[in-house]
Amino acid sequence: MTPDSRSGLLHYVELYAADFEPSASFWGWLFGELGYSIYQVWNGGQSWQKSARWIHRT
Repeated sequence: MTPDSRSGLLHYVELYAADFEPSASFWGWLFGELGYSIYQVWNGGQSWQKSARWIHRT
């Protein structure tokens, strides 16, 4: 990969929600549309994965 071809790629994103449960359906829908799948679930958080990219929501 050249430096230019890596421009704009994400490796890891962490999002915080003031009220976790009500935000679950919105974020779950959006991440699903972007091709992410639920990877982990814990008390007060979830993570989604797509290839080598991660999103954590707490």
